[in-house]
Amino acid sequence: GVDVWDVAFWLRTATPSAVTESFDVLEPRSGLLPAIRAMGRMIAGLRRRRVDAAVFHTTAAALLCAPVAALGRVPSRIVIHHNPLGTYQRPLWVWLDALWGWLGIYTDVVFISEVGQASTDRLPARYRRRVALVLNGVDPLPAGDDHRFRTRFGLGGDTPIILCIGGLTPQKNHPFLVPAIADLPGDPALVIAGEGELRDEIRAAAADADVHLVLTGFVGSDCLADGLAACSIFAFPSRHEGRALTLIEAAKAGAPIVCSDIQENRDVLGDVGVFLPLDDVGAWHDTLADLLVDESRRTELAQQARSLDLPDVSVMAERYLDLIDRRTARR
Repeated sequence: GVDVWDVAFWLRTATPSAVTESFDVLEPRSGLLPAIRAMGRMIAGLRRRRVDAAVFHTTAAALLCAPVAALGRVPSRIVIHHNPLGTYQRPLWVWLDALWGWLGIYTDVVFISEVGQASTDRLPARYRRRVALVLNGVDPLPAGDDHRFRTRFGLGGDTPIILCIGGLTPQKNHPFLVPAIADLPGDPALVIAGEGELRDEIRAAAADADVHLVLTGFVGSDCLADGLAACSIFAFPSRHEGRALTLIEAAKAGAPIVCSDIQENRDVLGDVGVFLPLDDVGAWHDTLADLLVDESRRTELAQQARSLDLPDVSVMAERYLDLIDRRTARR
């Protein structure tokens, strides 16, 4: 029952997907002048629609567009911070974000994780009164097919698979994982589903360490489900996160999870899974080696992950609609 206008200033990747194709892309490329043109097109779009709520998913978009939405009398103006304040933003941006919240240019400031919400502790009380916690919700992926995944990527039926899902970026930390997989029992394949600027670096590291590497590029949810069904271990070595959707999907699929010991991951998994330090390749190597030969432990981890009570999309959506309804009711 909600009409949505999905708008992007520009796309971060030239590779199309179901998500990117759902957006009304205002400019083909990034930059100051394209941003100005994009804002003009967005203003025109707001004027054509009787918009009840504007939701901004990056600090840059919020700082630029929330004032426009406020001047356009859009009653609900929500900025969603996917990471703690200061993770990506420069100090000036954090200061401006705090000012926008203090002034009421943002009506609501949503964080998707407890860690993110805690990053506002030193901000003015007037800002913090606008803060809400809305945990990411993810619907379970469809049932996966082990054989189909192995056939698609040329993996033998006896090859152990260590699966990662995420962009090939410094945040996701995949190069760190490569030497940890060298010389593991069973000669496992490291399969990474995603795309990004570290593709060549990961390939070079795998060649140096003689690691069987498969980079799938962007794939759809059916393929991700197949990969989670096929994997012996789901590895998640991220340096920082918001509330990682792929980690939630892996847990819902019942994958045995080994992940970086950061608070964001513990907020999702609690005591379920194996948590390892970011800077200890040896600990990752030894733990992965032990798990690859201990099927009963992997089965236990899978059952624990599947038993987690994690919200789905409908729960998340209802929380956002509550925020919007509280503002639009005054219209």
